[in-house]
Amino acid sequence: MLFSVLALLPFLWKVAGKILLLPILAGLAYEYIRFTAAHLDSPIVCWLVRPILALQHLTTIEPSLDMLEVSIAAFNAMRAKEEQLAL
Repeated sequence: MLFSVLALLPFLWKVAGKILLLPILAGLAYEYIRFTAAHLDSPIVCWLVRPILALQHLTTIEPSLDMLEVSIAAFNAMRAKEEQLAL
């Protein structure tokens, strides 16, 4: 929604506007996350974060034992390579 303001501008102005507005958008998102984390006991905040948590529940699953085994093997291989490079 923030970037829709830039839709009618020429291409270079759109790029410059997005570059300038990106830190503002990131800052707003960061403050929103901090605020909601600090006020989860409020029913209004719980109502605000409910759609976000529902989407997270739809898009993530608990890893199976096979997935965990692969991730542990990959981690151990990465650590072994790091130790080889450190020598």
